[in-house]
Amino acid sequence: METLRTIFDPDFLLRYAVYTNLLVGLGCPLVGVFLVLRRLIFMGVALPQISSTGVAVALSLPLWLGWGHGAHQGEREHAFAIIGSVVASVLAILVLAFLERRHRGLSEGRLGTAYAVATAISILLLSKNAIAELGWLDLLKGEIIAISGVDLTATLATFCLVLATLWIFHKEMLLVSFDRTMAVTLRKTSSSGTWCCIC
Repeated sequence: METLRTIFDPDFLLRYAVYTNLLVGLGCPLVGVFLVLRRLIFMGVALPQISSTGVAVALSLPLWLGWGHGAHQGEREHAFAIIGSVVASVLAILVLAFLERRHRGLSEGRLGTAYAVATAISILLLSKNAIAELGWLDLLKGEIIAISGVDLTATLATFCLVLATLWIFHKEMLLVSFDRTMAVTLRKTSSSGTWCCIC
């Protein structure tokens, strides 16, 4: 009990890491259960890799555009990494949902191809950049021990957004996950299950 009290003490050095781990540990299973129900387990593997590719592209853009290194380069790289990650993930979900709706190949094949292509692009971008090994690998791996208060706030906001989405659309998501035929009949999804892919 004393150890638990020490961990949650405001003076504890790794308190932001502990709080972020708790939020991630509570949020990921809530979303993951719908991926398992829809047999989209590979989505949980492909999306993080696609997100990492978005980070690599976003960090490479300033070098391609010839922007110099400023005094606040660390904060700028961090902001670029988050923006690149979000944009790449959203685009990937939209493209995968579009292909699902058009019945283009198997779902597992699309996710496997997306994973392989994203991995290859990340490796190529990092291998061609001399700055990459100095600090970008930490951004790609994710150092939750060194998380800041701003990142904790962003994680909390994302967790609240996920909870709100699951609460608002819980009936539709359960219907689509357990009885897709009924969901198509009630026009909650298309016959290809595009709603499920987006969820």
